Amino acid sequence: MYVDLIKRHAAAGKLIFTTCTGASALATTGVLDGKNATVNHVEFNYVKRTFPKVKWSKEKQWVVDDNIWTAGGAVAGMDMLAHWCVLVEYRVLFETSADDHVHHSQDHGALRL
Repeated sequence: MYVDLIKRHAAAGKLIFTTCTGASALATTGVLDGKNATVNHVEFNYVKRTFPKVKWSKEKQWVVDDNIWTAGGAVAGMDMLAHWCVLVEYRVLFETSADDHVHHSQDHGALRL
């Protein structure tokens, strides 16, 4: 039931946020296959073995791959969500003031808004 909902949500390009071990639950649906993601470091070796089609990162506190945002823990999740809020606010500002702007983030490079 939830697996189909999550798959449809991801396929439609809607945002999905996970934090801590949530990425391992999301990986069970297959929507992380071929995607970059992170998870709580305690669970890292488990998810690497169990979901080998996912490109797991232990170096990043949070990872964005298209419409899927994953964070390794609660504090990383707060930072990730704060970054998303900044992007949303910039998007609103940019859409009302200009057509083509680029936001630079230290961790994730240039993001076209």
